[in-house]
Amino acid sequence: MTNGDFISKDFKLIPNNPIEEIVTVVPSRDMDCCGDFVWRVLADLDSTDEHKNDVNSFLFWFNQNSTPSAKVYLVDVKDNANEIDLTSNTDYGTPFNYGFEINEVQEKLVGYQIEWKKVIDTLGEGQYYIKCEIADLFGITASTYSDVYCMKQYTLERANKTVKIEYYIKGILGDSNFDEKRRNYGTLNWYNSHRFDGFFMYENSEYVEEYVQYENGQKDYIKLEQTPAYLLNIRPIAKFKHDILRNDIYMANEILVTDYNVSNIEPYVQKKVKFTGAYDPNFYPMKSKLSSVTIKCTQEYNNLKKFRN
Repeated sequence: MTNGDFISKDFKLIPNNPIEEIVTVVPSRDMDCCGDFVWRVLADLDSTDEHKNDVNSFLFWFNQNSTPSAKVYLVDVKDNANEIDLTSNTDYGTPFNYGFEINEVQEKLVGYQIEWKKVIDTLGEGQYYIKCEIADLFGITASTYSDVYCMKQYTLERANKTVKIEYYIKGILGDSNFDEKRRNYGTLNWYNSHRFDGFFMYENSEYVEEYVQYENGQKDYIKLEQTPAYLLNIRPIAKFKHDILRNDIYMANEILVTDYNVSNIEPYVQKKVKFTGAYDPNFYPMKSKLSSVTIKCTQEYNNLKKFRN
């Protein structure tokens, strides 16, 4: 299974492949989605409120000269024989059929934006993943798979102690799975979001002062600028989630953070921020595959300035 939601593949398909492909899907440890190796998503049967209904986007790149077709499917972990073709299918979100975008390196893109509200309304709670199947010039097929998403009914208790990070990516970005590859988004400004266990909070403010001082010693401020600093604390997560944080979200063009902690001293809803400083997880080598990380943030827009009248 691949890590993350952005996948680029070059396939060299050989007839009569001597190696049998075995697809392994790792579900969460129990039905309340407390597993560390799935993404937790929430949706509300009783509300269309965007803050109660998560959305995830999936995007795949293929060489248009060697890959004439590509399709994406929604698959239930419990019934993986029942694959839902998402081509031109708006029942579960927004389809982006193969070739909707062709970038300057002649890659065709295919994708889908899952609205979990539509999934819970139609299919109910469960664990789902996205399958992308391609066919080469000889009609030989191959598939790649997303991570597993464990979707549950939204409740205040389930949302508590989580943060949702929404982000937009455009331009060209590296691929954490293949050092020599790059992901070219063409003309897209691609949206995605992820929910993490953690919290977002105000930390402190720094001030920059500019002033003139008169002969009598009096100081008269010309400019006083405040720069608030914030902390995004992510509780222990697996490596594939760190990969999304450091490779995609940290390097995104736009980042919005919503904090769902009921005990937070201030509500933050789609707060536009920029990540700053190092990405420095707290690893526990040979003890745990999970690690926490604290990311420093600043406001994307800062108008906390005072000028001399």
